[in-house]
Amino acid sequence: MKLTLLKYAIAGVATLGFAVLGYSQLEGYVDTRIQHYLETNPAEVYTATSKGIDLLKEAEKVAKGKFVNSLKGTLEQDNSDPFLGNPDADVTVVMFSDYNCGYCKKSHPTLQTALNADRNLRIVIKEFPILGPMSQMAAAASVVFYHLAPEKFGVFQDQMFASHLSSQQDILSIVESLGIDPNVFLNELPKPYYAQKLGENLSLGEKLQINGTPAFVINGEVYPGAISSEELLKIVSQARHDATS
Repeated sequence: MKLTLLKYAIAGVATLGFAVLGYSQLEGYVDTRIQHYLETNPAEVYTATSKGIDLLKEAEKVAKGKFVNSLKGTLEQDNSDPFLGNPDADVTVVMFSDYNCGYCKKSHPTLQTALNADRNLRIVIKEFPILGPMSQMAAAASVVFYHLAPEKFGVFQDQMFASHLSSQQDILSIVESLGIDPNVFLNELPKPYYAQKLGENLSLGEKLQINGTPAFVINGEVYPGAISSEELLKIVSQARHDATS
């Protein structure tokens, strides 16, 4: 419809005695002018394009933040998840972790440093076994151990990360050293509840587009990869500020 009206407009101008371009000529003329502008004003074009990209990125960030916050209860308030730190903390960090992940091992002291520096912090551990059968065995052992002896979980995690885990016996040795009867532990391990829990963690990670460990969720934002204790405390401080502003 617009093209037809443009043709009539051109024809109407012609009847008034003006020299006009034909429709196909006009299209070429406009294309040439646009091309000329793009070539002679690259800075302006770049600025406009960059602003558009920045606006899209900001809109995407806001939308993702809202989605992550919609999962806040599942992320932070599942009582079956092991946690470290203050149970009544005003800021919660959620860590997706795998005992077979070298970067998770390196991040473990970082978490301890952050917890020692900020006594009003809680770190929830989402066991996220994505690195093979040993990862799955260690993750299942972790949620079982937390169920049996939550008060000893911190020490259990310390020993798990400090050990080279290659068999179930390695895990049982840690469990027994912390006062848990291995037979009680082994009877608990195959219960469907724990496999279901790990499946829920994997599904949650998929929703958040987490495809590696460690990954942290803080204040509605996902932070993939290892981060320093300084950076972690900075993010926590900003989360605390956002909550009171």
